[in-house]
Amino acid sequence: MLKFRVLILLAAVMLSFVFFTGCEKPVPVPVNVEYRDKPAENQTLLKFKNGQFTFEKDGKKVKVDKNDISEITFGEKQGQDGVTTTGPGTADEKEFEQYKKYFDLAKELQVKYPDVEGIQLHDEATWVLNPDGTRKYHVKFIGIILKPTAKEWGTMGHYLDKSRFKIDVIKGRTITPDGKIYDMDPNSINISKPSSGTEFYSRGEVFTFTLPNLEVGNLVEYEYVVDYFNPFNKDIFQGNWYFSSMSPIYYSKLTIIIPSDKKLQFVTRNLDDKTAKPKKTEKDETVEYVWESHELPYIVKEIMMPDLGDVLPRLAFTTTPSWDYLMEWSNSLIKDKIEVTPEIEKKVNEIVMEANAQTTEEKLAAIYHWVQKNIKYISIKGDISTGWTGHPALETLTNGYGDCIDKSILFCTMLKVVGIEADPISVLTRGSGTAVRDIPFMEANHAITEVFLKDKTLILDSTTPPFRYPFFPTSDKGITYVNEIKKKIGFIPDNPPVDNGWFKDTTGELLEDGNLNLVEEWKYTGDYEFSLKLTFQSYVGEIRTQVFQNFLNSMSPGAVLKDLYVKNEEEIAKPLETKITYTLPNYPVYAQDLVIFRIPVSYYFDEISLDKRKFDLVYFSVEERTNKFTINFPKSYKVEYLPKSVHYKSEFVEYSGSYKIQGNTLVFEDSYKVLKTVVPKEKYLAHKDLLQKISKFTQEQVFFSKK
Repeated sequence: MLKFRVLILLAAVMLSFVFFTGCEKPVPVPVNVEYRDKPAENQTLLKFKNGQFTFEKDGKKVKVDKNDISEITFGEKQGQDGVTTTGPGTADEKEFEQYKKYFDLAKELQVKYPDVEGIQLHDEATWVLNPDGTRKYHVKFIGIILKPTAKEWGTMGHYLDKSRFKIDVIKGRTITPDGKIYDMDPNSINISKPSSGTEFYSRGEVFTFTLPNLEVGNLVEYEYVVDYFNPFNKDIFQGNWYFSSMSPIYYSKLTIIIPSDKKLQFVTRNLDDKTAKPKKTEKDETVEYVWESHELPYIVKEIMMPDLGDVLPRLAFTTTPSWDYLMEWSNSLIKDKIEVTPEIEKKVNEIVMEANAQTTEEKLAAIYHWVQKNIKYISIKGDISTGWTGHPALETLTNGYGDCIDKSILFCTMLKVVGIEADPISVLTRGSGTAVRDIPFMEANHAITEVFLKDKTLILDSTTPPFRYPFFPTSDKGITYVNEIKKKIGFIPDNPPVDNGWFKDTTGELLEDGNLNLVEEWKYTGDYEFSLKLTFQSYVGEIRTQVFQNFLNSMSPGAVLKDLYVKNEEEIAKPLETKITYTLPNYPVYAQDLVIFRIPVSYYFDEISLDKRKFDLVYFSVEERTNKFTINFPKSYKVEYLPKSVHYKSEFVEYSGSYKIQGNTLVFEDSYKVLKTVVPKEKYLAHKDLLQKISKFTQEQVFFSKK
């Protein structure tokens, strides 16, 4: 499971930090400061107040606005020595004997798997929970590089919090077929701060090492131990293991050793009965569980397939006694932070008054938009209390920044001022796999908000602007959530398709000379509105005009953009509107006395490119797209052929399209809806057939003759 594990470790650095760190944050404290427009510096952080950090450098105090900083790392930045080797490699025939069997095995497996990037020959992990709550994680790996892309196996990354655990590399080497062994130089280990697309202030670091002589045909071997000497909660012990990957794994083994007075709960996915059942060995004071697998099927990617976390053979485990225990502990960290203060009450009253909000929902919308817009996403984590459950609401308001849980806590607190009950909830976002809820296993990468009104319950996400109330990201839908305050596990369903839509209304005129003049108005909801607002904010002035000109040319070469009007791209609370005026020159096709005209609407379904599927087809969201074209054509034209109206519907999609003639006006209307996000592989061919019918209909043409 190496390749997938590496991706999980590196991509989930932020998640690991949010949920599993816990370090002291004294002031003053040495920090490394990353600026937006100048080189980083090691300084001493003295305080933060009114949006400004105060640092001490060379005996002088320096004030810096928070907006001028991209990242703060607690502790001075560590040096990053380059990767070195121990020389050309040693040739020890006796030591090499142990690797000959792996080369022989790899040679046999290459016949069976001729096109893979590499083969993982031995993939093993051992978790040990000690009676005092400390624990160790021991990893062993051997694989052979068969293509250059597998060289990444020689690089390992792991989140590092020196206040809670240490990482010891026992072995790291590459072995050539002719018997040379290249051992890793300990100086090649790098320790650096996390890197992400958001601002993140932490004392946590990333531990990485890269093996020498990573070449095709060589074996890669490493072994390391993560020693958790100060776990954030000694009673919470949980973990994951994947028995398969994007490349073949010959042998995979997981061992879990716990004290005999503890109870192990585990859940498996995509595992056969034989592999899913562990070998259990009871000793005097411990119980050992062992799972082994040989050559489980590896994953070959398909377009729009389920997330890897949902298709790979997986085991999740915990010794946490119950969900109640987990939620009570988490709730104890949250509840005191949702506290209304005079400062918060004053700010809420200002927001409500400025928005002229009268009803409960108007007040809710005004506060929702304010938090999205005015609380900048920056994460500063100190101990486990802030890492798992955020900072007090007043602190986030005063600072003007926070991460997802900070913003949710502030949002809930501000809603209390206007009499609205709301709780922060934890989610594993869509596209990150299906969260384990069968056992008391906290699996989350985001925090959003559950809002309770008199007649309904809403889900809102105050982290990502500019979602207009009551919309929130699709990534928060079709997933389970944990509400620690209410001690419940719930489900967030998909929205109706109309809540994630792109609606086009076009009027125009086809002239005698063949030019088609059009005025197109676009309106949006949900993710469509969100993404288009971001696009318009990114492309302004001449660049925006050029982007739209290119878009029109993709529909009809030679298209001429006459005017472009965009409204409310910067306004969170107002709907985005777009109006495009353009001409498609010489648009119809002429065949003797016939004029052949096609409505400029097309649907291309890349997801049906396969003849058959091994996995279900997964859409990211339900959605709706509509088009209405009202086109005046010359009075001298007579309609010879008009396509018949259609209506196609399955449990997954629905489409309707119609052509009508009203005097010398052609009216085309259609609607395409994705009703469900998952099409089972068994129903793929029928789904493909339906989408091909839709695509064919949109290629239909109207035939005119000249009177």
